[in-house]
Amino acid sequence: MTASQPQFTDRQIAAALAEERRVHIERDAVQEHPDCVRIAIAWLDAQTRLARSHIGVYVPLKHMVEGWGGRYLSTLDLMAGARLLGIRGAYPWLGISRKFVLPDLARLQVIGQALSQPNYCGKHFDYYMRTETGASLRAEVDVYAEQLAAMGRQVAPEALARSLKDGRGFGLGY
Repeated sequence: MTASQPQFTDRQIAAALAEERRVHIERDAVQEHPDCVRIAIAWLDAQTRLARSHIGVYVPLKHMVEGWGGRYLSTLDLMAGARLLGIRGAYPWLGISRKFVLPDLARLQVIGQALSQPNYCGKHFDYYMRTETGASLRAEVDVYAEQLAAMGRQVAPEALARSLKDGRGFGLGY
C-alpha cells in the first residue's frame, strides 16, 4: 500500500454505497464485498483529479478498474469509491484526467479480494498513459504478469499483448 492511499471502514463504505443507491440509478446493483469499493478507491486515488466534473469522453472506467484489480466490481462500487474520495461527476464521466495512470500494484497488497478473479486480470491496459511508480508501462505490465504467475494465477496474455502491441504505447492518443 502506498503511504498516501486512503483507508475506509466497512461502515463508511456501506454509507457511501447507500447514498449512491439513493442518488443514482444503481438502486438494484449488486454489491458483493467492501473490498470491491477498496479496489476502486485504490485505482481512483492514483488518478489525476480535475477541477471540472468529468473527462468529457466515454472510457470503460469500471472495466479498467476490474482489469487492474483482478476482480468484478459494479458501477455502484466505483461510484461509492469516487464519493468517498470526493471525486465529482457521474459514471462514466468522473473528474479525473483521461491521461490514465497505471496504479502501483502495492496498492492491492492489503485488499483481500484483489486479484482473486483471474478472468478479470490484465484487461484494458491499453488506456494507460503512464505509471504511478514512474517505471515504463512495459516494465509495470511485466511486473503485473509476474506477480500473478507467482500467485498461481494466469493473466490473459492476449490482453497484455494487445496493450503492448506495435510499440506505439498506451492510451487513447490524446
